[in-house]
Amino acid sequence: MKIRFLLLAALLAYGSLAATAQSADDLRVRDKITEAVMKVYDEALEKTPADYDTRFARANQLYYNGEYDAAMADANIVLQQAPAKAAEIRFDTRLLQARILDAQGRYADEVTLLEQAHSDNPASLACVDLLGKAYLHNGNADKAEQQFQTILRDTPTNYDALYGLAQADLLRGRYDDALDHADDAVKLFSAEPQVYINRADILNRSGRHEQAAKNLVSAMLVGNDETDAINAMFAMSDTHYDAVVNTLAATADQAPQATTFPYLRAMIAIRHQHYGQALYDLKRIIDANPTASDAQFYYAALCQKELTQWDDAMANINKAIDLVEKADILLI
Repeated sequence: MKIRFLLLAALLAYGSLAATAQSADDLRVRDKITEAVMKVYDEALEKTPADYDTRFARANQLYYNGEYDAAMADANIVLQQAPAKAAEIRFDTRLLQARILDAQGRYADEVTLLEQAHSDNPASLACVDLLGKAYLHNGNADKAEQQFQTILRDTPTNYDALYGLAQADLLRGRYDDALDHADDAVKLFSAEPQVYINRADILNRSGRHEQAAKNLVSAMLVGNDETDAINAMFAMSDTHYDAVVNTLAATADQAPQATTFPYLRAMIAIRHQHYGQALYDLKRIIDANPTASDAQFYYAALCQKELTQWDDAMANINKAIDLVEKADILLI
């Protein structure tokens, strides 16, 4: 029993045993892969410092690693080393620099760089897209619209450009026009989750929060990967909690056999320390589901611990531990 009390303390302090282990494993695997990739780049450049192709590849990897200063340093060296005839890699390097500036929030510098790149290569829609988004960050709705219209003339069904137009209209305070562009994207790509996420953003920024939350639910329903929609739901809950949880409750009531939406509502409630509300959803899931997961028992125990329901918390954490132990046995 003492061991289980210690496990209870550890689990409640650091998260679900299964979820924490999985997250830690994922991070370790990612870090090992990144370390191995960077080692290859470093060794290659140590042997051949003038290999600007490899340096460009390393700069991209550093950018994806979030090491923006190091990525910019490599990009600058690429531009010093790559000859004028290597026009493609020089141009791509400047676009990478623009992305780095964007990640650093240096939007004015990003616009300056991209305007020059666009002048050198006006046919690049990738540059046009980055420039339009940079203008949005700088609050220049008219110039942003010009870029997105350029993209739509070439690809009239580009939903990302339609989203750009919607954001430009938001900057002008033209909320209905912004929503029209978002609606057009949904009509064109009704099976694409991102268009609902984009429309949710427009609705949320227009003050229509419950409609925004409903669009995030739609994104979850049409897509195979719910990650982006769930992340957007969590982010929206930080500013408009009631709209999110009310929408999730209504959705759960429409499909009482599904656990996704009450479980998501419980996780959002826990994020905001509304443990009684979270426990209500978790108990409903557990009571209706004979194969409830260790994570569901764990989070129920977490809520009960916060509500000082010690005996119930211990019972549920024991169930969570038993499920993890059985899973480990099956893997042996």
